[in-house]
Amino acid sequence: MRHKNLKYLFSTYTLNILNDCKRCFWLHYNAKIERPHRIGILPLTGTHSKIKNYFDKHRGTLPKELKGKTNGSLIKDLTLLRKWRSWGSGLHYFNEKSRILVTGVLEDCIIEDGLYCPLDYAHIWGAPTKKENVKYFQVQMDVLAYLLEAHNYQPKGVAYVVYYCPKKMPDKGTLIYNIKTMKISASSLRARRLIKSAISIINSPIPESSKTCACCSYYKQLVAVHI
Repeated sequence: MRHKNLKYLFSTYTLNILNDCKRCFWLHYNAKIERPHRIGILPLTGTHSKIKNYFDKHRGTLPKELKGKTNGSLIKDLTLLRKWRSWGSGLHYFNEKSRILVTGVLEDCIIEDGLYCPLDYAHIWGAPTKKENVKYFQVQMDVLAYLLEAHNYQPKGVAYVVYYCPKKMPDKGTLIYNIKTMKISASSLRARRLIKSAISIINSPIPESSKTCACCSYYKQLVAVHI
């Protein structure tokens, strides 16, 4: 994924920072200040690989979590999917003119009517809401749709997130989950607009903080008490 004269590298993670706070995004690129990771969606770690292995047993069909949620099926080509799951060989697009590299990891994909729908798995406490679904996954799914399109895999404009919500742990120690599948839009056009905005912000004076940015709010409080 090496490119000569690379100017900026945008990932689904950094573009999500932009969507949350322009100031934090500007600092990330111009001051090299990493924004602290916020906890909302829990890391799946070992559970994540088990879920992927489970879904891999249903290539070309659907696991029960997705039945009735889509009229498509999981992508059948596991070799291709394994490439997409890796940062090193995953989906990326380099714009020669702007010298911008955009990257993303696609955990899974549903094929509906010959069109591609990104799919991800998430671990969250409590039942996810539509607002949370958009907050944590909208930018990611837009960028993945953009990258699929750049590689001539036509996106359908929708994506799916399968939430695994811890429910209870019986005496035997087996954790039981509530499972909820949610649909979300996935717009390559929206991703293009976000990337264009990202370039503009990086090359502009430092912007104001977002009113809802917890990181900026915390920093302001530290400054106020002279720490």
